[in-house]
Amino acid sequence: MATMRSPDRDGPAVRAGLEERIHTARLDVTSDEETAAVVEETLERFGRIDAVVNNAGYGLYGTVEDVGVDEVKRLIDTNLLGQLRLCQAVIGPMREVGKGTIVNVASAGVYIVAPLTGLYSASKMAVAAMTEALRLEVKQFGISVVSVEPGMYRSDWQFGSLDVCQRLRDEESVYQEASMRALEAFREMGETRPGAATTGSTIADMVELEQEPPLHVPVGEDAYRLREQRRMLTDEAWEQMVMQGPFFDEASTDGFAGY
Repeated sequence: MATMRSPDRDGPAVRAGLEERIHTARLDVTSDEETAAVVEETLERFGRIDAVVNNAGYGLYGTVEDVGVDEVKRLIDTNLLGQLRLCQAVIGPMREVGKGTIVNVASAGVYIVAPLTGLYSASKMAVAAMTEALRLEVKQFGISVVSVEPGMYRSDWQFGSLDVCQRLRDEESVYQEASMRALEAFREMGETRPGAATTGSTIADMVELEQEPPLHVPVGEDAYRLREQRRMLTDEAWEQMVMQGPFFDEASTDGFAGY
């Protein structure tokens, strides 16, 4: 069951060549009603739910001072509460059959934070915390829960799916020049990254593992590298590294501006 906000538009491409195996359905994860309805439809169609991949989400780009409270509320409603809604809806059916896997997609931003993506990282840190608690709570029912944490990969995330905050769009930010310089570098770096297949393969591995999957699964060499750097460096050394990026340095070609 592949869910999306516009199945009439996007469904045919998802099902192509696998029409007998994939069914598409509408789901806006910010809707309690649609979440409940798609879980019910899945159970009616397939009889049980073996695994859930919680990958709905988007980025919010702007300094902590610039982003609007309403913009952050929309972000949290999708990135955190959207995953919470679906988790709560499937735990009961999984508990009834005594097994299941929930894969919550977080981000490398769980452990590396930079200017302009602080609220996005906050939403994904919340996902990781929820995942850790849920894993302990439902283990007794045979349900596995894992946090997959991708680094940067080439996708629409850096472009159409990235919500640049209103103050930046209106060119009213005191950080305008630095923010746009960093955004350009961020997008240029995104174009050089591998595609999303690695993340998809990792998710499939977590679903198909016969043993319990690990709690945290970084994906991509950048996610592993930056996670280890953050662990090894002092706060002061980490800040110095981040401050070499384009938000602070006009001459920098380093695109590091968060995940």
